[in-house]
Amino acid sequence: MPPQLADSSPLKREIVEGVDILIVRELVGGIYFGQPRGFGTNEKGDRTGFNTDVYSAPEVERIARVAFDAARKRQGRLCSVDKANVLEVSQLWREVVTDLGAREYPDVELSHMYIDNAAMQLLRNPKYFDTVVTGNIFGDILSDEASMLAGSLGMLPSASISGSGPGIFEPVHGSAPDIAGQDLANPLAMVLSAAMMCRYDLGAEGVAARLERAVEGALDAGWRTGDLWKEGKDAPEHGELGFVVVELDGMGTPNRSKAFHDFYYGRMGDNTIPDQIAGMSQLAQRHRWIDISKAGIWGHSGGGFATGAAMLRHPDFFKVGISESGNHDNRNYEDDWGERYQGLLT
Repeated sequence: MPPQLADSSPLKREIVEGVDILIVRELVGGIYFGQPRGFGTNEKGDRTGFNTDVYSAPEVERIARVAFDAARKRQGRLCSVDKANVLEVSQLWREVVTDLGAREYPDVELSHMYIDNAAMQLLRNPKYFDTVVTGNIFGDILSDEASMLAGSLGMLPSASISGSGPGIFEPVHGSAPDIAGQDLANPLAMVLSAAMMCRYDLGAEGVAARLERAVEGALDAGWRTGDLWKEGKDAPEHGELGFVVVELDGMGTPNRSKAFHDFYYGRMGDNTIPDQIAGMSQLAQRHRWIDISKAGIWGHSGGGFATGAAMLRHPDFFKVGISESGNHDNRNYEDDWGERYQGLLT
């Protein structure tokens, strides 16, 4: 739960601030896929519907191993959610998870909780949870409930992970075709899904952390989408939030506003002009409305060096340049573009 969004949650700030939960849901078994299933008629002649909640020991061990491995990368705590006081399938689930933990993951703290209590504790004391593992139907319910801790489905990343192949990483809400093309979608869940892919599937912790810092930076700057917007705040600009995150991740953006650049120019110090051009070109390939034939560059606080250098080195790309002030002797701006690009003129 990003602290910047604690006030977007329907729960009190003190309950949700600092919450960080990973829910590992078994996705291809359980009651959604169990056989037999269908419709019938009972001895009274009444119509009936029935489904079968069934798991084999290998199925439970497979998903439990994924959860134990994930818990090791987090706080080392795993809570297994079931209904073992009523359901035989849950009794098997608890037995297999407990045995696997004792045999292979003695370093992970394992606890068990009934689904009804878990649903309550997720709202009453969500900080109790670190990593949660559960079956298909229970995970379906808990993951949607957990989404509202952050105030919106648009903030939650998710993944469908195979035991033998690559995972599929996407926002928990899916493709949301009902709002396609309306500039309503929150892009942050997709960015965070990419971070999840880097951390849990590719082992690229540094890249994951960089993406998460970019999202945090955008939220720090006050950027919000409509699903997170509160009365009294500026109207949200959904599409531009995506560009803000791209900017903070160092790809460059053709839609950089002066206010945003003023706020974040110090974080752009390690960017190079070729990086900016490559980033803008990539974005233009994805979005037809971006016209890089009209690209320009703006620099401030010594930015005359950057502006001039960029136009001299890349005249075919930058068509216009604007420079503001020339305070390149002020050491407070040592990371600014002007300081970085003086050498391009030599």
